[in-house]
Amino acid sequence: MNQMKHSVHLVLRARLPVLRLRRNKVLVSQLLCETAEKFQVQVYNNSLNSNHIHLGFWLRPAWKRIVHWGRDFFNLHRYIYQNQLETLGLIPYQPRKRKPPPGLKTQS
Repeated sequence: MNQMKHSVHLVLRARLPVLRLRRNKVLVSQLLCETAEKFQVQVYNNSLNSNHIHLGFWLRPAWKRIVHWGRDFFNLHRYIYQNQLETLGLIPYQPRKRKPPPGLKTQS
């Protein structure tokens, strides 16, 4: 059977900004690398933000989508890079124009 390979963009949120602590970021980063190697998953990009990551296993429901190669893949990389720059404080937070995916609640 011929299977098409796709990338998956996975966003998971924590209730608290647990990744503001450097030791937590280091731990999650190590776990991500070890888990990817264990399950033979290629990680193209990720962003560890204060209260969410673009990869991982935290609150349910997780948000994911199939990422098609080309423009869709490029736009995703640009979006993750924007998250990285915002997290590092290199650019100010830029409010998103889209609503969160169904099932992903934001704190009011």
